[in-house]
Amino acid sequence: LRRHLQIQLDKPVHFEVAGSYQAASNDVVSGASHLGLLPYNTLTNTLQSDPQLHVLAHEVVDGSEASDGYLVVARTTKANDVKELVGSTICYSDKLSSTGYKLPRGYLRRQGLDPDKDFVAHFSGDHQQVLRDIVEGVCTVGGTYAGNYSTATQAGIPVARLRILVPFTGSTPHDGWVASRTADPEMVASFTKALLDFQPARDIGRERLGEKKRITGYVEPEPEWLNPGD
Repeated sequence: LRRHLQIQLDKPVHFEVAGSYQAASNDVVSGASHLGLLPYNTLTNTLQSDPQLHVLAHEVVDGSEASDGYLVVARTTKANDVKELVGSTICYSDKLSSTGYKLPRGYLRRQGLDPDKDFVAHFSGDHQQVLRDIVEGVCTVGGTYAGNYSTATQAGIPVARLRILVPFTGSTPHDGWVASRTADPEMVASFTKALLDFQPARDIGRERLGEKKRITGYVEPEPEWLNPGD
């Protein structure tokens, strides 16, 4: 993607991985980064901090504009209902994650459970580590998203030792690109066009971008995506 963007913008493009979701959000709000790619819940929280930020585009993954959340357990876990797991440890990826925090907690509440009182929280740091922690017994259950689960084998995670307990905790748009207030408007317009025009087969010679993310394009955000409510 970086090479494609450099060609389209005719200037160098530097990608940097932030230390956390919050750090990525802070960098965009402060202007330390001109642009940021943020998970959906992080993005909406960032917009609450600075409503004037401009959301450019969201990822399309395998032709889908949204991702489903899962609750995953070890295959040896006997429970068939999340209520049977009360008192156990639940793994979250990050407090600013949608499928790794917000959706699992919302699902638990809809089942009449209190995620803070009925479970012990453990923060794994990222979605792949959530699955590793379940395999290793750090936690009994964990929240993640469909794309992470389906590609985990490629990251060396023994998915055969896992199973999906809850196949739908909710749905959320994929990660979105957002521009800082300090970003040059002309550059932002060119960057947005490059994203929305991106066709993997034509531009990088592959059907998808990334074996894990499997991006097939980008789409403009729907208004309701930016005002998700509670």
